[in-house]
Amino acid sequence: MAELKAPADLTLFLRKECGVRPQNIGVYEQAFTHRSLVHEQGLETHQSNERLEFLGDVVLGLAITEALLRRYPSADEGDLSKMKAQLGSRATLGEVAKRMNLGRFMKVGRGEEIARSQNLPSLIGNAFEALTGAVYLDLGFVTAAKFVVRCLEPEFERDLVALDYKSVLQEFAQRRFHVAPYYHVMHAHGPEHRKTFEVLVKLNGKVYGRGRGHTKKDGEQDAARHTLERFRYHAETGIQPAVQPLEEAHRSWWPFSRKKTERLI
Repeated sequence: MAELKAPADLTLFLRKECGVRPQNIGVYEQAFTHRSLVHEQGLETHQSNERLEFLGDVVLGLAITEALLRRYPSADEGDLSKMKAQLGSRATLGEVAKRMNLGRFMKVGRGEEIARSQNLPSLIGNAFEALTGAVYLDLGFVTAAKFVVRCLEPEFERDLVALDYKSVLQEFAQRRFHVAPYYHVMHAHGPEHRKTFEVLVKLNGKVYGRGRGHTKKDGEQDAARHTLERFRYHAETGIQPAVQPLEEAHRSWWPFSRKKTERLI
């Protein structure tokens, strides 16, 4: 993960790939400054991207909600909630950040650099939220909302209502195992306003998937998604391969240790 070479690189990225014309490039540089670098260099905690990430989470939620109301004028509150949860999930934001190759701009400390193979998906997903917060502070909500919709356009084009992984897994588990999935919150950490919930899925008492999110619901959705991916689930076929349960859960899984080669998000 290379450090940012110069502000000009970021300015070019914002203008050409994000449709944003920055006025204060410093706030965008901060959006890519990880706390590991701030701690390593003895800087003030508020100089990392965490405050921007906190702001960006709020801006993202509002921008996504506004866009959904325009695109689905007849959708009820239940469907809108499901769509919003999918678009704002850890998994989705990680995919968007990866597609945008945000990792090239991250500035991290040496310890985080060593562990980046395990932390990168969530790290750059958080950076996308921080970047959204930076756009809002620099150019206001209208521009930030346009930025969010532009970046998530492929996700908006999906059949979002159908992406309720818990409902899909419920039906699959009843058919395959004759039981309902059981979701267990293995661990919760982080500040009260930004907790991360880490969740296991059990079928017949055995762990088949795991996930995480900033709410229990998001964590359960991510765990259901991971379980379906392990079974290579596809709605159009009734045949799925045999899948072994994951080993018994230990707290050392959270965050996933470097010994684990399988990554969720």
